[in-house]
Amino acid sequence: MKKLYFSIKEPSINELRNWKTKGKLLTNPDYQRDYVYTEDKASRLVESALMLIPLPTIYLCEEENNVYSVIDGQQRIMSFIKFVDGDFALKGLTSLTELNGKYYKDLDAELQMIIDDTTFRTILIAKESSDAKYDIFERLNRGAVTLKEQELRNCVYRGPYNSMINDLADEKNVATMFKAENKRMWYQEYILRFFALIDFMSYKPSMKTWLNKYMKLHQFEDEKSIAADREKFVKTLSIVKEVLGAEAFATVDYEKKTVINKFSATFYDSIMIAFSKFDRTKLINKADAIRLAIEDKKLHDDVYHDACYAATGSTDRVIRRILTIFNLVSSILGDDGTNKETRTFDPALKLPLAEKQNYICPLCKNKIVDIEQCEIDHILPYSLGGKTTFENAQLVHMICNRHKSNNVNIDEVVAVVDADSTYKMSEDKNVMGKKITMYKFMGKTKLVSRFYDFFASLMDDIKDAIPGKFNELADREFKPTKRSKPYISHTSEGMYGPYEVVPGVFIECCMDNNKMMHFGRMILEEFNINPANVVISFKGREDDEE
Repeated sequence: MKKLYFSIKEPSINELRNWKTKGKLLTNPDYQRDYVYTEDKASRLVESALMLIPLPTIYLCEEENNVYSVIDGQQRIMSFIKFVDGDFALKGLTSLTELNGKYYKDLDAELQMIIDDTTFRTILIAKESSDAKYDIFERLNRGAVTLKEQELRNCVYRGPYNSMINDLADEKNVATMFKAENKRMWYQEYILRFFALIDFMSYKPSMKTWLNKYMKLHQFEDEKSIAADREKFVKTLSIVKEVLGAEAFATVDYEKKTVINKFSATFYDSIMIAFSKFDRTKLINKADAIRLAIEDKKLHDDVYHDACYAATGSTDRVIRRILTIFNLVSSILGDDGTNKETRTFDPALKLPLAEKQNYICPLCKNKIVDIEQCEIDHILPYSLGGKTTFENAQLVHMICNRHKSNNVNIDEVVAVVDADSTYKMSEDKNVMGKKITMYKFMGKTKLVSRFYDFFASLMDDIKDAIPGKFNELADREFKPTKRSKPYISHTSEGMYGPYEVVPGVFIECCMDNNKMMHFGRMILEEFNINPANVVISFKGREDDEE
């Protein structure tokens, strides 16, 4: 274990401000976030100093040329400097209320002196231990409520790959397409999300964990690979803008069928990942058709809407929304639209595949008579990241393969990766240990409303009947949400009405989910609803929300 060399100092606000003015204090090193304190929060910090309340310890690190970088305490230091420099007036004070509305220059000399002489107990990491500053920063900030995940990644996974992502945040098209200011490394998080989901077939929830794993794996990527990734992002974002325009990732009001000028993360990843798989020239040649088709998909496709607006971090929905756009573009461009690569299967797999499929061609559904007149096909195309494995292989007639559409059967793909976690209420499956995320059923509007109200009252009855821990957990973690009723929507096929609940732990610890399914069937009988038309979505023990 390496020894940590440090000393303890107590610099005053005046001294820290002078250090910063002269370039001796670096308040925004590469691993730090931007200044994010609100004026109210900064004012309360100043109020504490005026009340002579000791301030929390700050951490500095000695760099080259006797410059100090801030490891922890940037927000506090900058709050005082900004106040002294006249950047804001005090507001929201609860004890020294008479000072509300006053700038530093408005305070009398005695109060100004108190602020100037206020000191921070400071741990100063010596130059010999400067490598430890990143570890210290992570330990101090991991789990802090106010620190965003990408801000933590920016420190924890520092290196050439992280630097490339930070550089990309300044690309001219990013601000235009992302529809907001880059506050707290927001751009960087979605740039990283593009890279992490290129191999989306391997994705496992949660999204936060997936992004962390990706950064850890690529933290010290070689220069050639980093340059290739940078080029891929720039080119993909550029072609998306050229084909779909600046509103490419704008969200929609699905009920009103209108576009809202606000960034949608799910539209973003499904479009960006799908577009990255196609030839640029062919995309441009069919730009009008692709643009109109995607606009229609956003506003009118229930399946795509479901994958983009509910449990969006689940494996199932990540794969479905990306493949939905891939299939759409593929159907417009035709068979030669993708950036194709070839990869062959071992012919020895033909016989075991034929036996697995009961000698039925999955494309035409007819019998396979001669396996030598058949070919092994990727279920998920190799160009989309499909593996050349037995699980991703199917034996098909040669002629069927020649006429096969380039579209991907999403249900088959989901089955390959075992991502589907939705069960019909009529199925007898073991769902112990899973958490309910949503009910969906076909029926009349009045039945959906009745079911909604009945279920809400049912939970109250259960809580009344079973006091204690169940009551507490049910009240906190299993209840109708504000988003539930807006999810009730009509389709051309009938009523598609998810009943959404907040995923909770109480089912696992207080009630057998298998009994819950049985109980649910009894409820459905009360409303004369066929259990086969009711689907419940589950998630496992991993968090599959954003």
